[in-house]
Amino acid sequence: MDRAKRQLVKERSDKLLASDKSFKAVYKIIITDSERIFAQYTEGGEIIKVTFGEMDAEVRKYAWYIRTKTDIRHQFIGLDSENCVSWVSAFWGILMSGNKPFLVNCRHPEKIKKDMIKTIDAKLVIGAKVHDLGAEYVEFETIERETENLGREEIEKALKDIDGEFENEYALSSSATSLNETICVFKGQQAVISILNADYVLKNNKRIPRYYKGALRQLAFLPFYHIFGFSAVYLWFTFYGCTMVFLENYSGDTITRTVRKHGVTHIFAVPLLWQTMENRILKQVELRGEKTVKKFNKGLELSEKIQKIFPYAGEYFARFLLRDVTKKTLGNSIKFCITGGAPIKDSTLRFFNSLGYPLHNGYGMTETGITSVCLEKNIKNRDENSVGNPFPSVKYIIGEDGVLTVESVQLCDRRIINGVEVKTQGSIRTEDIFEKREHGYYVIGRKNDIIIGADGENVNPDVLEKNFEVPFMQRYCIFKDFVDGKERPSLAVELRKYISPAQVKKTVEEVKRQSESLSPNFRPARTYFTYDLISPAEAVKISRAYLAKGVADGSIRLLTEKDLDLEEKETESFDETTELAKLVKKTVAEILGKKEEEILPDANVMTDLGGSSLDYFYIMTELSDKTGVTLFTDETHCPYTLREFCKEIEEQI
Repeated sequence: MDRAKRQLVKERSDKLLASDKSFKAVYKIIITDSERIFAQYTEGGEIIKVTFGEMDAEVRKYAWYIRTKTDIRHQFIGLDSENCVSWVSAFWGILMSGNKPFLVNCRHPEKIKKDMIKTIDAKLVIGAKVHDLGAEYVEFETIERETENLGREEIEKALKDIDGEFENEYALSSSATSLNETICVFKGQQAVISILNADYVLKNNKRIPRYYKGALRQLAFLPFYHIFGFSAVYLWFTFYGCTMVFLENYSGDTITRTVRKHGVTHIFAVPLLWQTMENRILKQVELRGEKTVKKFNKGLELSEKIQKIFPYAGEYFARFLLRDVTKKTLGNSIKFCITGGAPIKDSTLRFFNSLGYPLHNGYGMTETGITSVCLEKNIKNRDENSVGNPFPSVKYIIGEDGVLTVESVQLCDRRIINGVEVKTQGSIRTEDIFEKREHGYYVIGRKNDIIIGADGENVNPDVLEKNFEVPFMQRYCIFKDFVDGKERPSLAVELRKYISPAQVKKTVEEVKRQSESLSPNFRPARTYFTYDLISPAEAVKISRAYLAKGVADGSIRLLTEKDLDLEEKETESFDETTELAKLVKKTVAEILGKKEEEILPDANVMTDLGGSSLDYFYIMTELSDKTGVTLFTDETHCPYTLREFCKEIEEQI
């Protein structure tokens, strides 16, 4: 860390420690240097930059609007948007107005969002686009238009008595893999402790504070309404004067292009992004032929060997050695990456580390905040999938049953579980099974998910799932089943909708082959297939509780191989000349980088056209915006072809 950066970190940390540790104190430190670049993004091909001073001016406009246009005080106000500059202005504006932000998960179905707005008793929601959430809704655009010509003096006059009312709480919802509606409320003091953890991380890993062309830039990929995105992406970096790089959209090409164009130095993301990029890179390499594949694999092996001897220099060598790939993906600016929020495959972790992009695994929960991250400089130790040692503010306690309990003053102040408020008492039992080893702590699985195998020994479904990698599967899950009255692990395979019978047959055969290659104790007792969602569409990890509930209430129908129809059928005619078909075809082609003639009526955007989960999310978002139809309302419908997109939109219209 160079001297200037070290001094800035120390000064800001010292100021925070000497303050009342409130959100007001955090904000005053954040805007200390008004000329620093707070955010940048691409618009019309040009890079737009926003300073902290400009951000502060917008924050005050939001606070002015809430103070003068509403009578809401010391209440929760919903904040409903994906990451953008306006989200940040609204967040601080709500606090400055004397109110508390509730970070709405935009990817939750409308009913869940509406229920949580009711639970938190929010009378106002501020966001990107009006939705019926059971409260008054005001768009960013409306606030920014109505405050555009306000002078600083007029704003300050309205806010002159507001200083003492700066609120000190925010709330966000958990991923709810247990099916409970859980809202976690944090006070500013807990956010401050989380920020100071970043100071610890900076001091214990030399990669993090390294500049690229004089700046540290964090990709604002993780949603700020998730604890990982809010704490580790936004607060950690903004507090120390770093720059947020916002995305135009979430397509794979846009992400990699943005990283290269803006010189992004840090990417913190869930395994979904890393695994999507790994698949894209490998697919590009395969298209160049067998000779290129062999050369690429040898390069990865050599890179790994060199990095074991020369950790830092080896990363630069790796990118040079594999420059044909790296220059077209994430470029040369990346200094430090973190994955978290769900289990990541060992192969994916090893892949990016070998490419020269240091990827570290971390751990945390909505209720606890981010509590640890692997800070190992040696590639061998990072590849072990450790989540590191707990931060100084955190204590890990592994019980006799192997389950981790987290003790910390940074835990959420309270939780609202299914409408009932529960005060946090300094510790939270996670239900995650942990092990302590030489290089930190390791997540082994979930306590409630452990299954008894054929020989009577416990089977960890998370470990077992890593043995399967099958084409045309949407998702899959090892779950607790009962065979002849005995508890056994079984496999549920979610098939992509609308794939051909031939593709279904290929999936069945591959699942069977991989299953039979396992030892009897680890082999699934039964394999089921389904075209229904086995986990919420917005989830970053599988919820076995969701699967069990769906099977019980009939919303998820599990089929055996004999139940599957593997006979090819003639498809109905489809008119590609309608205005709607043309719109859908053009949208899909642009996002996937394909020619419009390649978007055939029954070509699956994932399996046939090579789209990723992120591409699919962007397609759904774009079609929703262009047609005025919300394609996320009913999570049981997931169209993947031109025919099905048009049918879904027509039915809702």
